[in-house]
Amino acid sequence: SHQPQSADECVIGEVFCCAPVYDNIFSHTSPRELARLGRSCHAAYAASKDYSRCTFNINRHLFGFISEPLLFRSLQARTGTLIAGSNALQFLDRTFYDETDMDMYVHPGHAREVMDYVVEREGYEFKPHSRQPQDYRNIVSDKWDNTRIRQDYQIKGVRSVLSLEKHGSNGYQKIQVIECAMSPFDTFINFHSTCVMNFIAFDAAYSLYPIATFEDWCTLQVWQERPLHDISVAIKYGQWGFQWLSALPLSTSSFYL
Repeated sequence: SHQPQSADECVIGEVFCCAPVYDNIFSHTSPRELARLGRSCHAAYAASKDYSRCTFNINRHLFGFISEPLLFRSLQARTGTLIAGSNALQFLDRTFYDETDMDMYVHPGHAREVMDYVVEREGYEFKPHSRQPQDYRNIVSDKWDNTRIRQDYQIKGVRSVLSLEKHGSNGYQKIQVIECAMSPFDTFINFHSTCVMNFIAFDAAYSLYPIATFEDWCTLQVWQERPLHDISVAIKYGQWGFQWLSALPLSTSSFYL
């Protein structure tokens, strides 16, 4: 495979020896451009690695909602809990959107454990909607009997959605624990469109459509056989810079897995 050139072969090698300079450069690149720049010379390679370590710091990202990121990641590993939605999108895109929450997608039978952790360890308060009991323990169980659950939510594969809030050192914070009927991944592939098909596990972050999402800034509507219930979804992601596609474009390479 191609090896990065030595720094003296790279005209702009000195640029990548100054962290404030290369941080500013890399912050304006796409993930693909970042990877390509890192292969241009030894200095750029080292700089891109340093930038990525600092920028894609999952503990720092989680700290916006979770006071003890390492303990929470241990919970993720134990229960298979995944973070998805706009929170994962922001992490991978290195952006910040106002008034966003953290969505945790939980396997059947683990919602009680995750809820207990968020309430007892992190100090969040359960905020039931009008049709939910005040005690979340009356909604979720630590057992799963493999029975089919009646769907009350617009997202296929969602068994229950539990909202939690707190006012902490980072201001108002909101977490949603989404108990899945089958698995988090089964729920992800039924999201409204491709730009939110990203998720954070305990040890890594993944994007199902990285080129379409982070290079071309377009999102393909997945709900083809059923209406998009809330047009504000398309409007919101349009305001965030995504081109909303209701049909697969003629050039489909961006959507290859």
